[in-house]
Amino acid sequence: MRKIDRHLGAPRRSRVATILIVGALVGLAPAVSTYASTEQDLIRTMRAMSGALLQIQAYLDGKESQATATDNSVQLVTFAKSIPEKFPPGSELMDLPHKFDAAAPTWADLERFLDAQAKLVIETDKLLLAVRQGDKAAIAQQVADTRKNACGNCHDKFRD
Repeated sequence: MRKIDRHLGAPRRSRVATILIVGALVGLAPAVSTYASTEQDLIRTMRAMSGALLQIQAYLDGKESQATATDNSVQLVTFAKSIPEKFPPGSELMDLPHKFDAAAPTWADLERFLDAQAKLVIETDKLLLAVRQGDKAAIAQQVADTRKNACGNCHDKFRD
């Protein structure tokens, strides 16, 4: 005879079944948590990169110092180098909670992804050099080149 839960009138599960169900749900939590933390880390990184470009533009507009632009250029290079770790193996943009409208799965075309990331590192290095030299015309050109040939290169292939 099945035991009835006296509070709900429903059949009571055995403790073993409850433990197995809870264990399975807890086992799924790391995957969900990983995707959520990956997404948040990626969003923070992209926003920080965008903010760094804005600070460099503020230097060009006479609103920030060259030192601030240099610091932000260093941050861009650091972020550019960190991009592969923002996408742990097995993660896909389309698996993340907000979807990101990924056009091409990162891991299905890893070589192309890493080539795009290498281009970002090269362009941000060039930007850092231009900022350190202080030539505002060269900086403005390199900001445009970085946005088009590095940021846009990856976003066109892997995001939009």
